[in-house]
Amino acid sequence: MPDCPSGTTYFASGDACYFVTKTLQTRPDAKTTCEEYAADWHLAEVMNAQTNADIASLRVNPADELWLGAVRAPSGTNWYWEGALLMFYNSTTPGGVVTSGLYANWGVNQPSGGVEELCTRMLEDALTWGDQGCTTVTEYAVCQGPAL
Repeated sequence: MPDCPSGTTYFASGDACYFVTKTLQTRPDAKTTCEEYAADWHLAEVMNAQTNADIASLRVNPADELWLGAVRAPSGTNWYWEGALLMFYNSTTPGGVVTSGLYANWGVNQPSGGVEELCTRMLEDALTWGDQGCTTVTEYAVCQGPAL
C-alpha cells in the first residue's frame, strides 16, 4: 500500500491520501487549508461510490458535514471538480444529468439551485451531497492529496 503523510489515510478507491480538518470552516478557508497542507493537495474529489463511502468513514461524528471540491459558476448549471477542472454534473433539468462515466450522489432535491449555493458538502447522512452557500461556517474540510 502506498505511504501517506502522517495523520492522513490512503484509500485505493481514490488512489490518494485524505484527512478531515478539526475545525469548522467556510468553503474558501477549507480550500486554503487543503492547498496549504502540501503541494498538490485540494478539497476531495469523489469519482466513485467507494471513495464516497471511504471519505464518509473519516468523520469523527456521524453528524459532521464535509466540504467537497465541487463548485458551480454563479450563473451556470454545470458542477465541476475544481482541482481537476472536470465537469461532472449538469443541473439544468429536474434530476440533473451526470456526465457519462462520472459519479454524483446528490441528496433528495439537491442541488437545490439557490443563487448563492455554489459549493458542495457531504451531508450528515454521510453519503449524499447538497449544495451550500460557500461562506457558511458549518462544515469541516476533507482534503485529498497524492501518496508519497
